Amino acid sequence: MTETQGQYVQYAFWRLDSVFHNLESNERIVAKQHFLGTWESFQNKALLVSYSLTGLRSDCDILCVRVADSLELLQDMTCRLQSSGVGKFMIPTYSYLAQAEPETRYVGKASAPTEFSPGQKRYLFFSPWVSEPGKRAKNAAPLQKAAAAHNLVLHPGLRGLEEYDDLLAAEADRTEDYAAFSAEVRVSRQETHSTVGPTFVATLKDIRDQIDALG
Repeated sequence: MTETQGQYVQYAFWRLDSVFHNLESNERIVAKQHFLGTWESFQNKALLVSYSLTGLRSDCDILCVRVADSLELLQDMTCRLQSSGVGKFMIPTYSYLAQAEPETRYVGKASAPTEFSPGQKRYLFFSPWVSEPGKRAKNAAPLQKAAAAHNLVLHPGLRGLEEYDDLLAAEADRTEDYAAFSAEVRVSRQETHSTVGPTFVATLKDIRDQIDALG
């Protein structure tokens, strides 16, 4: 990867097919172990943070924030996960892809001002936005200022690579903090953005705990 290229950040949503529960108990155990083994094989190649949407939405159960230096690595990981154990029963429901600004490096544990570590707070609020044609999006600084005022942490520097121009991912320990932030942001963004996609609310939860809870 060149010094001017940012990392690729993907927000991938999966729903568990209920057919998984028709397997025998020992088959489910093996399937979960196989999936987690594949997941762990990528932990030294990509940054992986998982969230749970179980009980919060009817169309998805797991959100995985994946950060990698290449699109090929994200593709390889997807293929291997979806062909391993429980992964065969994981139905992709949404996927949002962005490229982080080169000035920001996503890492597991930040130790410098230019580094960012996702998964710092209890909840993740994720929403894709679409810029209105002919209008320049506002600088990220006002967003960061509003987030700080409401005790939120934003995933910085995300440039949408698909139909959504701007991906907004905000972390908070209280839902009311995000609600106040969201109300403020919606007013300011009416000047530069024409439509907004769905907003997802997820709780930070280790993938091992999520897979173990599948039964």
